[in-house]
Amino acid sequence: MTLYSLVLFVHVIAVLGLCVVLSFEALSLFHLRRVSTTTEVRRWIEPVPGLPWVAMGSLSAPSPDVGD
Repeated sequence: MTLYSLVLFVHVIAVLGLCVVLSFEALSLFHLRRVSTTTEVRRWIEPVPGLPWVAMGSLSAPSPDVGD
C-alpha cells in the first residue's frame, strides 16, 4: 500500500464519518423543533454522547475562497 492510497483511504473514511455526524446533528435539530417538554429536549440535545466534539472538526476546516 502506497502512502497515497493510505491518505486517500483515511480521507474517504473521514468524509463518511463527517456525513454521519452531520446527519445525527440534523436529526436532533429536526426533532428539537417539535418537542414540548424539557424531558424531550434533554433526549434530543445529545442523541449520541460526545457527538458535538466529533462535529467540531468540520468547523475548524477552512472554507475555500470563492471568487478569488
